Amino acid sequence: MYNPIRKTKEGYEYQEFIYCGCGCGLTKSKYDTHGRIGKYIHRHTLKGERSPFYKNGEYIDRKGYVRIRKPDHPKVCSDGYIAKHRLVYEEYYNCCLLPWTDIHHINIHNLSKEENKRDNSIENLQVIMHSEHSILTCKERWNKIH
Repeated sequence: MYNPIRKTKEGYEYQEFIYCGCGCGLTKSKYDTHGRIGKYIHRHTLKGERSPFYKNGEYIDRKGYVRIRKPDHPKVCSDGYIAKHRLVYEEYYNCCLLPWTDIHHINIHNLSKEENKRDNSIENLQVIMHSEHSILTCKERWNKIH
């Protein structure tokens, strides 16, 4: 697909257009300002399952917890992900956790703190009130320092 972009002495100069590689149906210039061929409109790269970086809807957040994509879950965050330990607990006990409850990783396997956050086996999970969980984690930090 070609469109004239400017008129020269020899005639019109044409620019080649292609369809965006994401499948949205929009067109873009085949070449960028540096002469490189591009497949996508800015921010139209492959998303979700079509992306080569997709990892079955799971990722590790900045706190070290595994998060899983479940956009239909009632307690999901705005990005469509929920903490995997909450999901494992709810599915095993067939319940819906209340907003003021937390899931505590007991660390029965004597793992490091980062490895323990990723151990979502049901025997390593314990439901606890948020206020009690805050006290418990503060005590754990205090014992680690002193």
